[in-house]
Amino acid sequence: MQAALSSDAVEVEIPAGTYRVSSVLTSTKAGRKIVSTGGVLFAATAEMTVLSVSGADVFVSVNIDGDNKANRGVAIVAGSTNYTVKGCNVKNIRSNNQQAFGIVSFSALGGSIENNIVTNVFSLGDGVGGNGNGMSRAIQYAPTTNPVGTTFISRNRMSQVMGEEGDAISIQIGDLSPFPDSYCIVSDNVIENFSRRACKIQGSRTIFRNNIVRSYGQNVVDLNPSSAVSVIASDACVVIDNQLYLDGKFPVGVNIDGSGVVTINGGIAKGNYVENPSNVGIQLRQTNRGIACDNYVKGTDCVGVEIQSQSSQCVAIGNICNIEHSGTTVNYIGVSGANSVAQGNFSVGLTGYRFIRVNSVGSIVESNHNLGTVFSGGLITGPGTGSAALARGSVIRGNTSSGDEVLMVNLNGGETFIAENGKRQGSGDSGITARTIWTNATPATARVNIYHDRGTVAWNKFATVGQPAGWVCTADGTPGTWVALPNL
Repeated sequence: MQAALSSDAVEVEIPAGTYRVSSVLTSTKAGRKIVSTGGVLFAATAEMTVLSVSGADVFVSVNIDGDNKANRGVAIVAGSTNYTVKGCNVKNIRSNNQQAFGIVSFSALGGSIENNIVTNVFSLGDGVGGNGNGMSRAIQYAPTTNPVGTTFISRNRMSQVMGEEGDAISIQIGDLSPFPDSYCIVSDNVIENFSRRACKIQGSRTIFRNNIVRSYGQNVVDLNPSSAVSVIASDACVVIDNQLYLDGKFPVGVNIDGSGVVTINGGIAKGNYVENPSNVGIQLRQTNRGIACDNYVKGTDCVGVEIQSQSSQCVAIGNICNIEHSGTTVNYIGVSGANSVAQGNFSVGLTGYRFIRVNSVGSIVESNHNLGTVFSGGLITGPGTGSAALARGSVIRGNTSSGDEVLMVNLNGGETFIAENGKRQGSGDSGITARTIWTNATPATARVNIYHDRGTVAWNKFATVGQPAGWVCTADGTPGTWVALPNL
C-alpha cells in the first residue's frame, strides 16, 4: 500500500479486503484521491497513525479499523490546503498513554471534514486534567498556526468517544486567551455518547450550528462530564439551532465562558433545545455583551438560563423554560451579570421555586411571563438581606404570572424601579408596591430630571427617628409633586 502512495498516481484505490498496517501510511502528492472501494486498513501497532496525508487539493475516503491499537486514524498534515476528508469510516481508535483522534487536521489553510462515521475512540489518561494525556476526539481541528482558510466540519456521525477527556469534536486554536479566530463552521453533525463534551471550542468566532447531541444509557462511572457544548475563552462564538438530549448526565447544555482566564466579548446561544441538563441549560459566564435568546430548556431541578455574576451587559430574551422542581431553591432564569437584560422569557413548568432572580446592578427585567402554577419562592426575587447594592439601579417592569405567586422582590434599598407587574406584593416586599423606588432625599430635589407617575412611592434609604419614612408622588411630572409620609 505504501508503494502505491509513494508513486505518482493521482488516484489510489483500496480494493475489497483487509490490509494489515504496521507503520504509518504516508501520502504527500498534491491533488491525490485515496478511496476505499471496500478495503479496510487494519492497524497492527499500538499508538500508531494509520494514514497521514499532505498536499493541496487532496481527497480522502477510507475505511480504518484501529483494532484498539492505533491512536490516530486519518491525519491531515500542516500546510495542506483545500483538503477533503469525506465518507470515511473510522473505528476502534485507542491510546493508553497519549491522545486518541479518529480524524485530525493540523492545517490552517482550510478544508472540509464531512459525511464521515467515527465510532469507539478511547484514551485512558493518567488522572491529571489538562496535560493532553487522555484526550480522545472523534474529530480534532488543531492547526499549528493561526487559521487563514475556512474549515468545515459537517454531516459527520460520531459515537462512543470515551476516556478521561472524551470530546467528540474539539476546536483548538493556539494557546492564547482569548483564543484566535478559528474560521471554523461545525454544522449538521450527529454526536452520540461522549465522556466529557460533545464539542469543545477554543477558537474565537466559531459557529456550532444545527447539530444533534445525544447521551443515552451511559454509566455515570464512565463519565468525566463538563458542559456538553463548551465555548472556552473565545470571543464572538455562535451556538445556534442545536438539539441537546443530555439524560441528566452533563451539568450544562451550552456554556459560553471566559473560564477564569479572560472576560470574553460577544457570544450567542440562540434557538437551541436543551433537554435534561443536571444544572443549567444555557449559561453565560465571564462574558460581556453575550446573548441567550429563543432557547427552549426542559428538565428537572435545573436552571433554565443563567447570566452569571462575572458577566455584564448580557441579554436573555425570548427563552422558554419547561422545568419541574422538587423543592430545590433554584431559578428558571438567573440574572447576576451587571447591566443585563431579561425580557420576554416564559416559564411553562407546573412547579418551581423562583421564576427569575435579580442579583445584579443596573439590570432590566421586563415583560417576562410565568405560565406555570406554583412558585414557592415567588415570581421575581432580589439578592436578599444584606445584599442591597447587588440590585441597585435595576428596573422590574411588566412581568406577569398566571398562577398565584407573589412578586417577592426582596431588593432591600437598591434604588430599584418596580412597575406594572402582574403580581405586585408579597411577604418579602415589606410593603413595596408597584412603582416603588428608594432614594436618599425627596425626589423633588434628588431626582429632578426624572419623570414620575402619580402613586409612585419613594422610600427613604437613610430614614431615622424624626425623619419621613418616604414620599408619595401626588401628581405626574418631572420630577412630579411629592408629599412626605409621616415622620418615624
